[in-house]
Amino acid sequence: MADNQPSTPADDAERIRLKRLAKLGNASPAPGSSSGTSTPATGPSTPAPAAPRPAQAVLTPTPRRVTPAAPPAAVATPPRRPFAPPAPLRLNIEQWQHETIGNVFNVTLDRDVADREHWNVVWLKGLADDLRASGSGSALRFDAEIADQVLISRLELDPNAMSDDPEVLQIVASLPTNQTVFEYLVGCWRRLNAIRSALAKKNYDKGDIAMTTPTLDKLRDLIVSYVGLTLQSPDMFPQPNRPVGHVELAEALLKMSSFGGPLLALSSDQMLLGPGDMEHFIADLGRRFDNDGLEDVLGPVVELVAWKNEALLRPTGLGGGDSGWRQVISALEALVSSKPIATMITRLPRWCPENLPAQVLELGCLFGPLLRLHVMPREWPHIWKTYFSDIEKRTKADVDSSNANLRATLVGLQSSMYQIFNAIVRSSPEGREGVLTFFSRVLNANWKRAGAYTHPNTIASDGFFLNIYAILLRFSEPFMDAKYSKLDRIDTTYLGRSSRVDVSQQTRLKGTSDDVTKWKETLPPQDAPPNFITEIFYLTAAYSHLGMQKAITNRDRLLKEYQKLRRELRDAEDVRQPGDENAIREMKEAIPIYLSQAYAMEVQLSDPDMVYRTLTYGGFTAAWLMRILDPAGTYPVQQITLPLPQEISPTFAMLPEYFVEDILDFSVNILTNTPEMLNPVATKEIFEFCLTFLTSTWYINNPYLRQKLVQILFTGTDAGAKYTSRSARSGVFSDLIISNPIALKHLMRTLIEFYIDVEITGTHSQFFEKFESRRNISHILEEIWEHPVHRQNLEDVSKSASFFTRFINLMMNDTTFVLDESIGKLGEIYEIEKEMENEEEWKARPETERNDKLAKLKQNEGNVPYWTQLADSNLGLFKRFTAQTRGPFVTGEIVERLAAMLAYNLDSMAGPRCGSLKVKDMEKRFRFKPRELLRELMRIILNLSEEVDFIRAIASEGRSYSKKTFGHAGAIAKRYVLLSDAELEQFALFIENVEQMKITILEEEDVGEIPDDFLGMWNGLGFHRGAHIHPFADPLMYTIMKEPVTLPSSHVNIDLATIKAHLLSDASDPFNRVPLKIEDVVPNLELKAQIQNFLQESRKKKSQPTTESEDQVMADA
Repeated sequence: MADNQPSTPADDAERIRLKRLAKLGNASPAPGSSSGTSTPATGPSTPAPAAPRPAQAVLTPTPRRVTPAAPPAAVATPPRRPFAPPAPLRLNIEQWQHETIGNVFNVTLDRDVADREHWNVVWLKGLADDLRASGSGSALRFDAEIADQVLISRLELDPNAMSDDPEVLQIVASLPTNQTVFEYLVGCWRRLNAIRSALAKKNYDKGDIAMTTPTLDKLRDLIVSYVGLTLQSPDMFPQPNRPVGHVELAEALLKMSSFGGPLLALSSDQMLLGPGDMEHFIADLGRRFDNDGLEDVLGPVVELVAWKNEALLRPTGLGGGDSGWRQVISALEALVSSKPIATMITRLPRWCPENLPAQVLELGCLFGPLLRLHVMPREWPHIWKTYFSDIEKRTKADVDSSNANLRATLVGLQSSMYQIFNAIVRSSPEGREGVLTFFSRVLNANWKRAGAYTHPNTIASDGFFLNIYAILLRFSEPFMDAKYSKLDRIDTTYLGRSSRVDVSQQTRLKGTSDDVTKWKETLPPQDAPPNFITEIFYLTAAYSHLGMQKAITNRDRLLKEYQKLRRELRDAEDVRQPGDENAIREMKEAIPIYLSQAYAMEVQLSDPDMVYRTLTYGGFTAAWLMRILDPAGTYPVQQITLPLPQEISPTFAMLPEYFVEDILDFSVNILTNTPEMLNPVATKEIFEFCLTFLTSTWYINNPYLRQKLVQILFTGTDAGAKYTSRSARSGVFSDLIISNPIALKHLMRTLIEFYIDVEITGTHSQFFEKFESRRNISHILEEIWEHPVHRQNLEDVSKSASFFTRFINLMMNDTTFVLDESIGKLGEIYEIEKEMENEEEWKARPETERNDKLAKLKQNEGNVPYWTQLADSNLGLFKRFTAQTRGPFVTGEIVERLAAMLAYNLDSMAGPRCGSLKVKDMEKRFRFKPRELLRELMRIILNLSEEVDFIRAIASEGRSYSKKTFGHAGAIAKRYVLLSDAELEQFALFIENVEQMKITILEEEDVGEIPDDFLGMWNGLGFHRGAHIHPFADPLMYTIMKEPVTLPSSHVNIDLATIKAHLLSDASDPFNRVPLKIEDVVPNLELKAQIQNFLQESRKKKSQPTTESEDQVMADA
C-alpha cells in the first residue's frame, strides 16, 4: 500500500486513546492495531474501543499495625479532577463514504472482500473495471459522486445471466435467490436508516456529523427514486418470475397488520417493513415524489389495497374470522400518515368518479368496498344468519354477547375510517376539499333514499351511509361543546349559496320553490368560501336524514312485517283449512328471519356510542334552529319567548323539512326503543323543542310533523311509556310536564289548541290521523290534571268562550263517533262469530263469502280496541273538566249538543242497543268495558246535574232520552256498585228534575200547532212548498228562531245557536261555503222582535177559547 495512504478511523481512534493516557500520566502502550482492507459491516466503521485504564497499585495495611482509631492509609492517588466529557471522535469522511456506500448497497469493489465475506457482499467487477479504466488508480473507493453508478451496477446484475467468465458466474451465483428489485431497495433503505441512527448515538464531532448528512440524504433520495421507478416500471431491471411492482408495496403494507393473511401468495415470508419502518418509508416516498408523479408511483398501490382487495368483498364481511379488512385499515393509516400521499389520494380518478349511478358509486369509489362493510342484513346476510339465527330460542345473555362482539368490531371500523379521513382533511386544503367533494357526490347521488318505497337496488346501501354518517358525527364533535358556543359559526344561508348539499328537490318548512328562488336572489354575494364547520354541519344533517333515519325506517318496516306475519300465522292456525299446511310452514320459516334481521340492524341503531353522538348532534341542531327563531338571538343563553312571532324568518322558512323531521323521528325512536339512553340534558332539549313548535304550529307546514310533536310528548309520559316503549316503566317527561316553566305556562292551552287544529290536516287520511293525535292529547291531559297550575290554566282557557267551546264540541263529536263505532263493530263481530259456531253451515258457505266475512272480522278486531281506548280517554276528560269548570259546558251552543251526546251514549250502554254487547271475552280481547263507560257517562251527568240549562237540554232531547233508560242505568249502577249511594240518590233526583222540566217546557212553548207550510223545508237548492220559508223559521233546524242573525255573504237569516254549532266544526257559511267567523254575523233585532210578538200572540190565543179555524190562524200569522 502506498506510503501516503490516508489514515483510517481506527488509526485516529488509537492516537486519541494514547493522548488520553498520557494526560493521566500513566499511559502504557497498547497493542497496535494493524490497518488492513476494510470489510463491509452493518454500520459505519467505528474506532476500536479504548484499552481499559491500567489498575492503580493499592497499599494493603499490615494487620499488626492496625489500631481502631487510625484508618488504613491509602496509596497516594492523583487528585480528583472535575468530570469532563470525552472529546468528540473524528471521522475520516472519505473513508466513511466508501464504507457507508458499500454497506448500504451491500457491494464492494474488491474481490477479496467478497471472498472474505463468503460472497454475501456483491462484488461489482464491472464497475471496478470501469473505474480503473477511467484512471482512478489502484485505490478504488466509493463516494457520493458515483453512488448512482454503484446502485445501477448492482441492479443490472441478473441472477439468471450466463457467462463464460468464471468470476462473473461467481458473482451471479452470489446474488440472493428470488429477490426482487423492490426487496433489495427496501433492504438498502433499512441499512441506510440503521447507519444514520448509529451515527447519532456515537460521540462524533458535530461538524463531521453535519458533513455526513448530504451523503445520507443523497443515498436516501437515490434509493427512494429507484423504488418509485421500479414500482412504475418493474421490468426496468432483471426480476425473478413472480408478481412485482406496485403489488409488492401493497403486500408489504398489508403485512403490517397481525391479522389475516397476505393479499397475494408471494414467496417471501419475511416482513420487509414493520409498522415502525413503514410510516418512515411511506413518508420518504411522499416527500420524494410530491408534485413529481406521486399518483403514478402510489396510486395503483392505494387501489390494490383499498379497492381491488378481495378480502373486502368476502360474504362474511365484518363477521369473518380472517378480518382481512383490518389489514386494509392498517395499510391506509400508514399511507395517509404522509400528507402528500393523503392529498394525492383525493386526486386519484377512482377517489369518487363523477356521474356514477347511486348503486354503482358505492363499489365504484376508492373507499367504497371498505365503507360498505357493515351488519345490515340485506347486504350481509351471513352476519344475521351466523350471529342471530334461531333468535326466538336463544337467551338474552347469548344475544347480548353477539351484539357486543359485532358492535365492538363495527365501532372499531368506523373509528379507524374517521382517522383516515381526518388525516386526509388535515393534509392540505386540497385534501379537505377532496373529502368534502366525496361526501357531496355520494349524498347528491342518493337523494332517492328519502323515498318511502325506493327499490334498494337503485341506491347505496344502509351500511354505506351509516358508516359515512358515523364519520361525519366524529367530525362534528369539536364544534358541539356543552355550551353551544359555536352556533354562530354556522352560515345560515349556506343552502342558498352552495351546491355541495343539493336540496333543490326537498320540501321546505314554510316555502315553495318560487319562494326559495326569490330568497336566493336576496342573498348578498359570498366573500369567502364556507368554513369547515358549516360544511360538516349541513352534510351531517343530510346524512342523518338519508342514513340513520332511513335505516330506522327500514328496521321498523321489518318489525311490522314480523308482527303482521305472526298475526296471519295465528289466524291461519285458528281456521286451518285443507291445503294450508304449506302456507303455514312458510310463515313459520319466515317469522324468525324477520326478527333476526331486525336484531342485526339493532347492532348499529341501538349502539350507545352512535345514539349518544346522534343525540348530541340533534341537540346542537335544535339549539341552532331555536337561535334562528329567537328574535333576540340569545338562545340558549336565555330562554326563548313563546309563542314565537307571527312573522317567520325566511332563513328558517327555506330550510328543508328534514332539519325538524329528523330530530322528531329520532326522538320517537329513542323514546320507544332505548329511553334509558336519554340523559337529563337531552330529555329537556327534546321536550322544550316540541313545546316550542306546538305553541307556534304555523312555523311548520307539514301536518305530519305537527302530529309528531304530540306523539313525542305522549310517548314521554307514563301512559305513553307503558303503551309504546319496549323497556321504560315510566315516562321520561313525567317530571318535566309538571315542573318545567314552559310547560306550566303553555302546555294546557297548547294541547287544546292542537286538538282543534288537527281536525283538518290537509292529508287524504286526516280523518283517522286526527284520532291518533287526540288520543295522545287526552292521555297527556289526564297525566297533568292533578297539578294545580295546569287545572288553573284550564280554568283560564275556558274563559275564552269561542276557543274552548270549539274544543268541547270536537270532543263530543269524537266521543259519539268512537263509541258508536265500537258498539257497531262489536255487533258485527258477534254476528260473524255466531255464524262460525255452526261449522257445518259455515263450511257450506261459498269460500268468497267466508273470506270476506273473515277479513271484516279481522279488521273489526283491530279497530275496536283503538276506538275503545279513545272513548275511555275522552269520557275521562269530560268527567275531569266538568268537575273543574261547568260554565263552558252549559253555553247555548254546547249544552244541547252535550246533552244529546250523553243521552245517546247512555242509551247505547243501558238501552235496547246494549243487547249487541254479547261478544265473548269482550273486555279481555277488545278492552271494551261497558260498565266503566256507563259509570263515566253517569258521573259527567252528575257533575252538571245542578245546572238548570243542562237539565233543560236533557229534557228537550227527544231522540235518546227516556225516563225508562235513565232509570235502567241507575239500576245497573246500583247492581254492580258503579256509584255510591249518595251518587245514586243524586242521579235519581236529576231524573225527576228532568221530568219536571219537560212539563215546564211544554207549558212555555205551547203556541199551538205550527203547520209545515209555516216553517218550510230547505233542500240545499231551494225551498219546498212554494220555494219559500217563513222568515221566522231556522233554515237548517226547521224551528222557530230565538236569536236570529244575518250571514254577511249569503244574507240568510239563521238562529245564532245554529250557526254557532255549525262553525264549531266548519268555519264557513253553510249556504255558499264562504269563510265565516262568528264575529261576522249581524244580529237581526227587527226580526227577533217580530218573532217574540208572534209567540206572545200565539200563547195568548192558546190560552183563550176560540172558534177561529186553522186557516184563519195561519192568515193572521
